[in-house]
Amino acid sequence: MMILLRVVENINAGKIDDDIPPLHGGSREVNQVYTSFAKLYKIVRVSNTAFFSGNLKWACHFVQDALKLFTKVEDQKAIAIASNNIGSTLLAMNCSRPRGSRSECFEVDGVCCVRDAFLHFDTAIRSGSEEFENAKDLRCKVEYAEQLADRYFNRGLYFLLSVEDPCAPDNAEELGYQDLMKAHALD
Repeated sequence: MMILLRVVENINAGKIDDDIPPLHGGSREVNQVYTSFAKLYKIVRVSNTAFFSGNLKWACHFVQDALKLFTKVEDQKAIAIASNNIGSTLLAMNCSRPRGSRSECFEVDGVCCVRDAFLHFDTAIRSGSEEFENAKDLRCKVEYAEQLADRYFNRGLYFLLSVEDPCAPDNAEELGYQDLMKAHALD
């Protein structure tokens, strides 16, 4: 249990090693949590590596796998972060395709990227709004405001960059500017 606690503390402090050390001993429940945590950590690390190396489709798949695991363990904060990352990855994928093809629905594995991105951004914003509204002290409220501003900015950017996409809402430009104004107000 202490090893798991140290790993979580190190990750929260930004001291992230290449791999989580193996756990020896402990109860079955602690081992299950530790194993799940190690899997999530590896998935997120690999996803980030794929994203920054330009392999956006892989990054999207890895983050979607992480989202499934976060959903299984019912970690709402991690679900929101993964949802925001999926939305951002889909944004990057959509923007990397040729301009001439942006008038057609863009699908990955049979799923419309624009609609899927909006759903993921909505999940991230809804969660961030709840955290912001429920914050007890000013320091936490400020942190949640910054996080929520980033999420509104990401969705607003996607609305604006998806205006010509047939799957974007008819008022995508208006919604994009509204989100940017909300981001500015929070920031």
